Amino acid sequence: MTKEHEIDALKNDLISLASHEFKTPITSIRGGVETLLRVDAQWEESFKQELLEGIHEDIGRIQDLIDEWLDISKIESGAMRINPQPLRLEAVVESAKRRLPQQANYEHTQFEVHLEGDIPLIYADKLRMEQVLVNLFTNAVRYNEQHPVIRITAHADERYVHLEVQDNGIGISAEHVDKIFDRFYRVDVSSSRQTGGTGLGLAICKGIMQAHGGEIRVSSKSGEGSTFILSIPRFQGKES
Repeated sequence: MTKEHEIDALKNDLISLASHEFKTPITSIRGGVETLLRVDAQWEESFKQELLEGIHEDIGRIQDLIDEWLDISKIESGAMRINPQPLRLEAVVESAKRRLPQQANYEHTQFEVHLEGDIPLIYADKLRMEQVLVNLFTNAVRYNEQHPVIRITAHADERYVHLEVQDNGIGISAEHVDKIFDRFYRVDVSSSRQTGGTGLGLAICKGIMQAHGGEIRVSSKSGEGSTFILSIPRFQGKES
């Protein structure tokens, strides 16, 4: 396919995504607002607060969808820009953990962070690298049927710091491993664990890592969890 055909296909996919993924939160927002606007009813403050919190959550979901849409469009057009700076890897990991949604399953997620003190500085865009980690952490919780445990380790060579994010989730079968970084690709899951999502998250992670001159790859087996490896350029200047 020519680049023009690829862009047209992307536009069609995004239109399909918008019509499907936006419908639920917009319907929910409309229902909540219409309820609050009723003049023939007196609602308790706790009920109104509950409706407003739901509206706020749905607006956040729409914003996330728009952000993903814009990111994948930037990646496909080669317009993804990063602002790298020397960073401590442990600080980036801790910041990404704080950005996880404050929901019960995230609050009970166990992190095992083992980053040695001699890990060199990375040279990366802080917000973009946190975005990659938040996506991996979220997937580790979302695709999990037990108490989520995320183990984080790292080692370095002359060019890269290799960060490993290992989970105890449901894993990825062999036929899906090579496709999970494709845009809009979602592994089929049983009706007992419908998880939602756009299928853009890992494609965006791949684009962000490539924009850094790095790489993301995965090692996984169905039922045995997954290990994602991020190869991040190390800072080559003088470390203070």
